[in-house]
Order: sequence, then structure tokens, then C-alpha cells
Amino acid sequence: MTLQNVLQVQSLTSGYRNRVVLQGISLDVCNDNHIAIIGANGCGKSTLLRTIMNLVPSTTGEISFRETQIERMPTDQIVRIGIGYLKQTENVFRQLSVRDNLSIASGAKALAGERAEFVLDCFPVVRNRLKVRAGLLSGGQRQSLALAMVLMRPVSLLLLDEPIAGLSPSAASELMHSLESLKSRFSFASVIVEHRLRRIEPLVNRLIVMRNGEIIDDTTDTQLMLDASWLDERYRHVPT
Repeated sequence: MTLQNVLQVQSLTSGYRNRVVLQGISLDVCNDNHIAIIGANGCGKSTLLRTIMNLVPSTTGEISFRETQIERMPTDQIVRIGIGYLKQTENVFRQLSVRDNLSIASGAKALAGERAEFVLDCFPVVRNRLKVRAGLLSGGQRQSLALAMVLMRPVSLLLLDEPIAGLSPSAASELMHSLESLKSRFSFASVIVEHRLRRIEPLVNRLIVMRNGEIIDDTTDTQLMLDASWLDERYRHVPT
């Protein structure tokens, strides 16, 4: 694989109303990166993903995706050019059937084609419930549907915001196994925000730690995310 920058974030600042959350974040993501972003609650992990998707507007800085600036681009256009985003909550249309959810996500009425077939093969709990209303699915089934929806379209970069939060151990393992199969088949980079570090450690090759809206560590030694003393030192609150 030829290494290329997929995403470049430079001096990014953003927040909510009068509260600054991200404080000058700079980050490059290559096409072979599978990054875990970790840190204590409120450090800015989810805000970073939401700012990349322009769901939280940036105050300063630039975001480039495959050499195209996107910090002012509408979210739906960001999706169309190849960034997939799995929101933490409210990520399916509960009143619609599973099939209709997938059709909306893919932009096609028929769930046909090699990509759609492979995605459905990775999520048998989704394939077997196409006629069921999404709101009737279990939490694990609903999260599988949400991820399947994101990947019905080609992506170069996948952003995942706590994809296994609240899932049972078996449902979490199943979702992570499906994600690994999809990454192997479609070769996209990924950035995952998650607190269940042992579940995601086998799937990542780069570790970023955030604190107080800043990146304080960036390493390829992903086993550090299983080191309790190392984590305790980095999660400890430092007054600003």
C-alpha cells in the first residue's frame, strides 16, 4: 500500500457557545492508520469527530480530506466525498424498516451489488431482519444496522464515536469482528473513540491521548492503552 495522507487537521479550535473545547488540534491521518483516540470524559474526543464532520463548527484552523478543504463543507457533502461517521446515539431511523434504513443510506432502492452483499454478509443480524422496524431491534442489532448503513457507501475514512458503548460483551465482540472484516475488504482508514480499550486494542495501530482539548500523546505502541499506571497518569485532570 502506498502511504498517503487522508486527513489533515491544522490548528483546529472549536466548542459550544462560549466554551472552547478543542484548543489548536493538529493531526494527520494516513490511509493505513487505525487510530484510537482516548482520554477522560469531556476532553474533546467526540467534539473532534463532530468538528471534522462540521456538526460542530470550527472557530479557527483547517481540515483537509484528500487535499480538499472541508471545514466549511456541509455534512452531507462530507459523507458523499468519502468520510463515514458512526454517531454515538440516534444513528438509525427507528420508525422505518431495516431495509428502508439501508436504502436511504446507500442512495438506492435495491440492496444489490457486490458492496451491499458483502456488508450484509458481515451483519447477518441485519440481513435476517430487513422487514423489521429498526426501533424494535436490540441495542446490538441497532448498532450493527447503523454501521452497515455508514458502510453502504464507499469510504476512505471511518469515524466511530463509542460504537460499542452499552453493548453486551458478545454484541461488542460481534460488531468489532464485523468491522475488522470490512476494513480488510475495503481498505479504509479509521478513527475510533471508545472507553472499552481491551475490546478495541487489537483493531488499532496508533494511539492518541487527549486531555483538556489537546493531544498529549501520539504513539504506535498501542499496548500502552492496557497499561493501568500509564493511563492513570494521562487521564488525571490537569487544571487549565
